[in-house]
Amino acid sequence: MRLDLRGYVGLVLLLVSSLASADSWAPAEVARYTSANGLARVTITPRPLGGALNYFSDKVDGTEPAGQRVGEDQTQPFAMLMRRDSNGSWDTVWNAPLVNDVAPVDALVTNDGKRLVTFDNWHSMGYGSDVVVIYGQDGKLIRQFALEDFLPEAYIAFLPKSVSSIWWGRDHYLDEQAGDLVLQVRQPGSGAHQPSALVEVRIRLRDGKVLPHEGPAWTGAMAKVRELDEERQKRWRELRTLRAQPLHAPRGDDAEEWRDYLVELRERLTESSGKQHAGRVLPAPGDAEFADQEEWIKGMLDDVGGVRLSFGSHFVFASPSPEALARLLEEQLRSVEPRGMKGIRVTFVGLPEHGDRVKTAAAGSGAEIVLLDIRSAVPGMALRGPIPEWVR
Repeated sequence: MRLDLRGYVGLVLLLVSSLASADSWAPAEVARYTSANGLARVTITPRPLGGALNYFSDKVDGTEPAGQRVGEDQTQPFAMLMRRDSNGSWDTVWNAPLVNDVAPVDALVTNDGKRLVTFDNWHSMGYGSDVVVIYGQDGKLIRQFALEDFLPEAYIAFLPKSVSSIWWGRDHYLDEQAGDLVLQVRQPGSGAHQPSALVEVRIRLRDGKVLPHEGPAWTGAMAKVRELDEERQKRWRELRTLRAQPLHAPRGDDAEEWRDYLVELRERLTESSGKQHAGRVLPAPGDAEFADQEEWIKGMLDDVGGVRLSFGSHFVFASPSPEALARLLEEQLRSVEPRGMKGIRVTFVGLPEHGDRVKTAAAGSGAEIVLLDIRSAVPGMALRGPIPEWVR
């Protein structure tokens, strides 16, 4: 029985789409939050950055504090809590640093000004040990929470995610009569920007104790988690079975079968090399999509030749017509400037004579050419360890 890989094709396309349209975040700015009764407020000043690009470059390089603006001594975000007196004047109660890297995304302050709660981190919601932080008098830390501190791991696995963030909740509030922080968490399986029912999680403000999860909404949410997890386990078993089998190239010209084949081949190459592979199928000449896919492949290799590595450094191509693919690769690789593809690996499926021709054409480009013989199966491989996050 042939496993339908269209779901996995969709997953790959979704991942590529997400990476291409990464989250957009405005620069962190000074923000003010006022209590429900208007008698207390907090002003949060972010750590000053020299720009988003500097911040992300430093993060990649491991330089901390990442993106720090030159000449600035403030290396933490700060909060200034004030209370309004009977005359309407605002008096500063405390001014203290926060545990966030740059700034929290949101905050709540109690009516008496004795508790401050911050949520998430600029450009990274849902990650880290300070997803929720409770501060007491004088700005002293009461407790900080990662998602795992108040949600089961199985629940977190099915929260909506984007390139930068886990979109875990919204519209949190303070139940001051009970002395609780009420987190409103998204139902598992919902989309990041879709309407979603919310499940309450209560945390005691005075000491940060997470109160027992209870009620019909929570029971229903956990039932949904179990349902989703069973489906996820099934997909993981199917994928492990598929990955353990030898992978044969399709015998016909069906473009869909070749795309399924390439997706699985790409995953095996990525798994075995540790390098993400970008790939494309060139349909048979005469196919309605032949010209479009030919241009796609040319564009991918042109990007590399121009040192604009938007597709990465490892490529894999396949076609029901290995002769047409070989001619295309020869043409493109001959046009590359000397050593213009140094560090690039191009893997393609074809016959030995095609491999010799493509390697000759690529000799001056600096690219490494790898031929996978279309007549031979790619060996199976074992998938071990816990289920990866991308299996949803």
